[in-house]
Amino acid sequence: MKPTSKFPLRLFIGLLAVALTAGLVSWGGRQQGGGRYQQDIADTTPKKNKTDREKKVRDLDDVLDELNETDIKAELEKAQKELEEAMKNLNTDKIRMEVEKALKEVDFEKIQ
Repeated sequence: MKPTSKFPLRLFIGLLAVALTAGLVSWGGRQQGGGRYQQDIADTTPKKNKTDREKKVRDLDDVLDELNETDIKAELEKAQKELEEAMKNLNTDKIRMEVEKALKEVDFEKIQ
């Protein structure tokens, strides 16, 4: 067997890797519009006369905001009442006894 140089094979593999990487990177990029820009259709000057419809929509938004605030207040009051009832029904002696019983059942020697 004749000893051959591995340099051309390594060069070919390196160039193939570089070309493949460059191809994949350029393929995944977002295409540009070629310098095109999108023109805004809306007018840039403010309207001078406000129509009744715009006022109604604005008033409707205010009414909806006010309704949302009252709903939140009602929900908070309801939650407060439920919390107060739960605190009344809370039996601390029973809980304390259950905790003490559970601590007695724990075998600390096995834990260590």
